[in-house]
Parts: sequence; structure tokens; C-alpha cells
Amino acid sequence: MLYSVADQKDDVLFLYNRRQHEKPISIPMHYHDWYEFFVLLSGTGTYTVDGNQYKLEPYDLIFTNHMEIHKPEYDSDQLPERICVSFTPQFVPFVITEEYNPFAVLGRRKLGTANKIPAEVVQKIGVVEDLLHIGELCKLDTPSARTQIRLVFANMLLKVADNCDAAQGVDFHSHSIVSEIIKYIDTHISEDLRHKAICDKFYISANHLQHIFREQTGYTLSDYIRMKRIIHVQSLIAGGVSATNAATAAGFKDYTTFYRSFKAVTGMTPRKFTSDNTI
Repeated sequence: MLYSVADQKDDVLFLYNRRQHEKPISIPMHYHDWYEFFVLLSGTGTYTVDGNQYKLEPYDLIFTNHMEIHKPEYDSDQLPERICVSFTPQFVPFVITEEYNPFAVLGRRKLGTANKIPAEVVQKIGVVEDLLHIGELCKLDTPSARTQIRLVFANMLLKVADNCDAAQGVDFHSHSIVSEIIKYIDTHISEDLRHKAICDKFYISANHLQHIFREQTGYTLSDYIRMKRIIHVQSLIAGGVSATNAATAAGFKDYTTFYRSFKAVTGMTPRKFTSDNTI
């Protein structure tokens, strides 16, 4: 089942997608310009976020934001069912007040960490029931149902934010060097991130670095850095920074390289992205 609300002019997005896979699938690492809640209803697997792998059991919830590269991977002997909700803050702006901002609460963590709220907490606070209720409302698709979707989802969002501390103690698997390199990339995005500089920083050979990095993330080091730089540029442009200044701040040394990279990753030109994301 697929249901969507989108208004490009006001940056509003809500996408509800419930699906049971009928055959094993492979999903590449990717990122979005929005937030996601992912809840597994049946099956098992792992969910990788910025190189860190979380074990997935039924009713676990994974939260990712627009800066995190991620992918689910299901165990091959099972046909899993999951609900994925993609959304922007503009879909429920009324939850953000001077006193409380659930998006700020969910954002108080290092990228790729504290992404999973375990099943026992998810079930205790009624998230699965909320998601199933939203699914029934999506089938109706009436003016009243569309309003109720926003209200039920807003309540669910607040409950998740109120219980996000439960994600802090969740274990995840990571290759220690790869995890440290990813943290370094995120915090030094404007600096020299050539292979040699990173190899020298972490005392690792280029061949070994490439092998373990691709094994852990699904990307070559160069492609990962390029994608992270483009994500950073998009965030800056959305905040009002010009494409040229954003490219420099993200570590691109010349505009031609930035232009080609931006178009390759996003499928659009910097000018088009700027016009779509600024008033």
C-alpha cells in the first residue's frame, strides 16, 4: 500500500508505504531529503546507517534523517513486511513550538548512532497501532481522514521523540576504523579528504582502507565522500547559502567538479535545486 502527500512549493512530504516483499531484494545504500521512520512487521535482518549495522527484529523502529546514508537488508530465507513513513517537518508544523521541537530532540545524536528504538519500547508506546491506524485512514482518502492522518502521525512523532533515549543504549555493529573515518568525514567535510590524507591520519594502507570501507558501507571511499559533500551542500542551500559558497564550504576545490558531482548524485543542476528549495 502506498499513500503520499506532497507539495513541492511548501516542502511538504508525507509518504506512507506498507509492503510485504514477495522475493528477496537488494536495496543499495541511499539517502533522502527527508526524515524516515522504518518499522519491521515481520522477518529479521539488519539496517545500516552511516556504516553502523543495527540488528532488526519485528517491531523495531529505525529513525533516519536527511543527512544519513542508509539501507535495510533482510535475511535471505524470509519474506519481510515493513512500514516506511517518509516525511518533512512541514507536514506537521504545529508540533514545533517555542517550548518543544521533536525534530531537535531526535537530532541530538551523532550521525549513524542511536537510530534504533527497540521493539519493546515501540510496542509499549503504541507506535505500531498508530501506523496501522494511519494505513486504514490512507485507504479512505477523504478530507476528514487526511486531517486525522496528520493528527495521528503528529502524536506518534511526539511519542517517539519522548522515548528516543531508549535508542542510546542500543548496540550496533561497526568496524571501529570505518566508524572513526566516517565520523572524521562528517566533522571535517571542508578539509582535505583525499585517500592519502585519510590513510596517513588513520595509519592504514590504501588497499586495506578501500576493502574494509566498501565492505562496511557499500561505497568506495571517494563515492561516500562525494555523497556526504553533496548532502552538506543541499543542507546549506536550503538554509539560504549560495551554491558557490556551499560548494566551497563542503570541500569542493572548483565549481566544475562540484557541478558534475552535484548533477551525478542528485539528477539536477545546482541552479534547479536552489530554485526548488529557496523562496
